[in-house]
Amino acid sequence: SIARTVPVCPVLLQVMLPAKDKAPAGLPNLPLNMNRVWFRFLMMLALKSLPELHAKAKAGLGIDFSDTLTAEYFNTFYYDIPSLPAPIFVSISTALIPRHPEWPQTNLNICGFFIIDKGTQEGLATDNAKGAQQFGADSHDELMKFLQAGAPPVYLGWGSMLCKSAEFMSATAVEAVQHAGARAIICAGWAGLSL
Repeated sequence: SIARTVPVCPVLLQVMLPAKDKAPAGLPNLPLNMNRVWFRFLMMLALKSLPELHAKAKAGLGIDFSDTLTAEYFNTFYYDIPSLPAPIFVSISTALIPRHPEWPQTNLNICGFFIIDKGTQEGLATDNAKGAQQFGADSHDELMKFLQAGAPPVYLGWGSMLCKSAEFMSATAVEAVQHAGARAIICAGWAGLSL
């Protein structure tokens, strides 16, 4: 944990580890195996937000992380995973993303995709008490009517990814669907898309 009193095991849904020949998170590859520069840039951005993060933790949790949540601590998660006190788990499939030779062999565990079985998903999608926020139970009936009312729709969703703004992403999605002449389901995700 950040307070370093309770062990924490990070679980990543994508790998963002320095590698010479692979840029992180969809960024373009740089020539001459210079992709590690991206991580220096990302670290600079992360460190710029540290004072705000410290202030929010102090105001919201009453904990002063200014001595523990530091640049050195952040760097450990990129550059020295074997020294962490607990393992990191990565939910990817090596059939789709092979383990990169520059990734650490110690403390970095690739465990495959996390899957919620179909029965559980369907149960949560229809139970307003349990699945309203995470599984759309509050809009399930409306979605089923939409699916049955015409041709199979195109699904558009970006999770937490944004380009410019939520409004820009929403307008782009609607324009693309109109251009294709298709029906669509646009998933707001954590990006907060709305129409």
